[in-house]
Amino acid sequence: MKKFIDLFIKILIYIIIFSILVLAYFAIYYIFFFKENDTKISDTASYIHSIGNEIKNFAFNNKDAINTSNSYTNNTVQNIKSSNKNYYYEQLDNSSKQIYNSLENNIENLKKDNFTIDFSTQFNDLLHESNGQDILNTSFQTAIDAFFYDHPELFYIDLSKISLIMKYKTIGLKTTYTVSLAPKDDKNYLQDDFKNEQQANEAIYKIENIRNNILQNISSNDNDYNKALKVHDILVNSLKYDSSDTNKHTHDIYGSLIEQKAVCEGYAKSFKYLLDSLNVECILVSGTATNSNGETESHMWNYIKLDGNWYGVDVTWDDPIIVGGYTGNTVRHNYFCKGSNIFDDSHIISRYISDGGNAFTIPTLSIQNYN
Repeated sequence: MKKFIDLFIKILIYIIIFSILVLAYFAIYYIFFFKENDTKISDTASYIHSIGNEIKNFAFNNKDAINTSNSYTNNTVQNIKSSNKNYYYEQLDNSSKQIYNSLENNIENLKKDNFTIDFSTQFNDLLHESNGQDILNTSFQTAIDAFFYDHPELFYIDLSKISLIMKYKTIGLKTTYTVSLAPKDDKNYLQDDFKNEQQANEAIYKIENIRNNILQNISSNDNDYNKALKVHDILVNSLKYDSSDTNKHTHDIYGSLIEQKAVCEGYAKSFKYLLDSLNVECILVSGTATNSNGETESHMWNYIKLDGNWYGVDVTWDDPIIVGGYTGNTVRHNYFCKGSNIFDDSHIISRYISDGGNAFTIPTLSIQNYN
């Protein structure tokens, strides 16, 4: 009996020792080999409000050419998905294109609360490179830059709320990375004055009605030059320059088309937005501009493509109201469809949209004016 008890005790001791060793092994393994963490790689740069305080020698007047009625028109213009809207997208690398495409495919979902775009392990190989996080961070910012320059209609999205989130899990010697896009404040991506999806949709509805009313004034028989000219003149005759730069939407098409107040960014985005609907190739260009007094500031304008050549358009600088007095109803075209012989004297492009993104190639203007 004593031998049996001694044997039982020995076995029990062995079991306890073995259990302790197993627990110690898993504890050591968990501490040193199993890691799971959430790391925020980047937030977008808030470049959007740095454009538009350019120095001008002009005051501004609103002639109410735009019909801001909320009534729906039957002449609905369909959203055009074509290459002429995606100039900056075509210059992206594969990683940036994947991010851009995910945003474009989820435009409706971007209005929803707590919506996340999950890339799963799509960027796992890239993040295993020695500078993979830096590369992905730059690709992310470049995709955001291109996406919002190609899509001026997304006035209701606050790009600074879009964050890139990385998670990694290490088991043994193997680390796996997953990536997603999520709202910075864990709420939504909307501008603060649009509290929810319904309010955003209501604003979109108003914008689209105004667009449709404007485009009723343009014949389908017009060539691209005349379409651009009519849009230019309607905007110049309708918008009031927001010299105070205090309006929340002074930099986007809501400020231009609904509130009829904007800085150069709002002018340029509205011009592109309307020409996109007319299938006239038009892009946003930013940089610096120098006025007749030699004063230089940040500025935004447009390039449009006509008959295979690019020409400069600065809707803002064609506003006809001069400081100190009204000059009449004549719309200026000093900066409409101009070549580099005119445009490059005062407009200096920047190939970088934000500090954190890659440089883009900007079209070379025709030397001569369009006509």
